[in-house]
Amino acid sequence: MKKILIVHPELRPRGGSEARPLWIAQALKEDHEVTLISQGNIDFPLLNEAYGTSLQEKEVKKIELPYPSSIFTRFDAYRSLPLIRYCQAKSNEFDILISSYNVLDLKKRGIQFIADFSFSDRLRRKFNPQHGWFNKLKYEFSPLRAIYLKIAQWISRTSSSGWKRNLTVANSKWTQLILKAEFNINSEVIYPPVKSPDNKVSWEDREEGFVILGRISPEKKIEQAIEIVRRVRDYLSHKNLHLHILGGSGPKSGYYEKLRTLTKNAQDWIFWEGPVFGPNKYAILQKHKYGLNCRPFEPFGIAVAEMVKSGCLVWVPKRGGQEEIVSHPDLIYNNLEEAVQKTIEVVENERRELLLRQHLAEQALKFSTEAFTKKVRNLISQFE
Repeated sequence: MKKILIVHPELRPRGGSEARPLWIAQALKEDHEVTLISQGNIDFPLLNEAYGTSLQEKEVKKIELPYPSSIFTRFDAYRSLPLIRYCQAKSNEFDILISSYNVLDLKKRGIQFIADFSFSDRLRRKFNPQHGWFNKLKYEFSPLRAIYLKIAQWISRTSSSGWKRNLTVANSKWTQLILKAEFNINSEVIYPPVKSPDNKVSWEDREEGFVILGRISPEKKIEQAIEIVRRVRDYLSHKNLHLHILGGSGPKSGYYEKLRTLTKNAQDWIFWEGPVFGPNKYAILQKHKYGLNCRPFEPFGIAVAEMVKSGCLVWVPKRGGQEEIVSHPDLIYNNLEEAVQKTIEVVENERRELLLRQHLAEQALKFSTEAFTKKVRNLISQFE
């Protein structure tokens, strides 16, 4: 039995990254002494309901650090500094330290799961460019940003040589290739755990509607998804095609307000559901036949996998980990026009729909919680 510390910045049921630390704990709790550490409250009943785990305090210890002061929470690079420093100080009390969200230098060799490339400012700009002149000035062209990041690195006492000695786990083959090309790091691929819905809904009982799932932010290109569905709907006017948009936005989001203005005359076929989690989310997904994603360069694409696990046919853009989820040319597009064409060709052909549904059902097995927990146990047993 080993003492294992799982480190995650925050554990709240609001996105896909939280599933990973919870299912790591689920996989290891019977054979090891497991501790979860995070900033803020760790509410096991709430998290279990959202992500399908069955964690209890008698099985998994938890360390809940207070949120840093408001001056720190306003700056992303500083938000997790108290957590990092605490874990560095306590690292020798554990046999294995696991960062479940990106790279972490904890002053001894550990395991790090890569969720995205937010830890590299250069790759963040490449794969997730800012929108609007103020954000571009603030995040991409300001010399003050380089100083700001350097100070954060100094305070956290981290170095690239420190985190590069860790065993690295990529969340997709695409992420694995980027890690090798950009940092010369070898990594193992373990796809994230994606919960299956509790019940199955037949294809015949579903509505002929599309679903978009995820945070309402510019990099998701939701206006493009709306346009794709609009064109498909116009072409297949005999079908009752409509669109449900699931996801929350930040406070005072100008992008969200722009989208609401764009769709104000389409309230008969576009429905804004807001942030939806757990069983309520899967209930909406399983009620519809189709899903759509428009963000390229997804390291993986939890929302895409959740739609696939719910039995939806899902179209995704080329370039990124999302391709590996659907893994079929009929469901991968290069541009808006091709997305419209491929969607129409499938939606109006029942035989092709059936074959693609069978294909995605097989794909969904790769992202199961069972596959994830098995690979995590093997990883820990072989770690030295």
